[in-house]
Amino acid sequence: MTHRVGVLDHELCQPKKCGLECIKYCPVNKSGADCIVLNEESKKAQIDEDICNGCGICVKVCPFDAITIVNLASELATDKIHQYGPNSFRLYKLPTPKKGEVVGLLGRNGMGNNGGDGLVMARHLAGYGAKVTVMLLGNPENIKTEESKWNWSILEKMPSVKLITGGSIDFDFKPDVIVDGILGTGISGEIREPYASAINYINQTDCYKFAVDVPSGLDPQTGETANICTKCDMTVTFHKMKQGIPKRKDLTGELFAEKIGIPPEAEEGIL
Repeated sequence: MTHRVGVLDHELCQPKKCGLECIKYCPVNKSGADCIVLNEESKKAQIDEDICNGCGICVKVCPFDAITIVNLASELATDKIHQYGPNSFRLYKLPTPKKGEVVGLLGRNGMGNNGGDGLVMARHLAGYGAKVTVMLLGNPENIKTEESKWNWSILEKMPSVKLITGGSIDFDFKPDVIVDGILGTGISGEIREPYASAINYINQTDCYKFAVDVPSGLDPQTGETANICTKCDMTVTFHKMKQGIPKRKDLTGELFAEKIGIPPEAEEGIL
C-alpha cells in the first residue's frame, strides 16, 4: 500500500505568475484544511504531506509543471528506524529475503554517490540476515569519494558479505534481488564496458530489480535513455522527483521519492 502525495519543485514554482491556482483548486483546502499554503519565507507553495491525498488536481492546474504526484511507502511508517530531522531523510526497516536467498549488488567503480548508496544498502541488508554479494565494476583503489571508501572498508571487515571486483559479470549463483547502483544522474554519451554488460546481465536475469536514485542509463531530466538502460521493478529517487523520471515507469517500475534533508537555500547557493 502506498500514500500518494504532491511534491513541489521550488525551481519551477512561480506564484507571482500563476495566481496560486494549486491553492485555490485543492479539494482538501476547500474542505477547510491547509493542504497547500503559501510559505511566508520562500513565498512559494508548500504541500503538507500528512494531509495531501494525491488527487492530482494541483498538477493539472499548475501552468509550470512544478508539482508531481509520487508514491510514498506508507506501509513502512510503523518501521521507521531513524529520521534526520523534520521533513528529512528517513531510514526504514525494509522487508528482507528469506534465509538462504541471495541479494546481488552491482556497485559502480566509485565514480559518484550511486555506488556508495549501494555499499550502504549492502551492509544494512547483511545486518538483517540477507546473503549479500557486492560486485564492484573496477578496482577498489580507484574509488573516489571518501564516503564510498569508508563504506567499502567496512564491507571488507564483514565476512558475511562476499566482495567481487573487476569487470567480469560471472556469478556462480542466480540472485533473488539485484540492486542497480551502477550509474547515477550524471551520465552522458554511450554506455561502455563493463557497464553495458552489467546492465545486460541485470535485464536478462529473472529476479526482482531495485534501482538506487535512477535506473542506470536513464537521463533523469529528459527521460531519454542511452544506448542501454536497466529495467527495474522499483526505483527510489532522492531529494526530489527528477523531471524526466515519472515519464519512464516502463523502466523505473514502482517509483518513490525520499527527502534527504537538503534545504532550498543549499540549491540556491545561499548556504
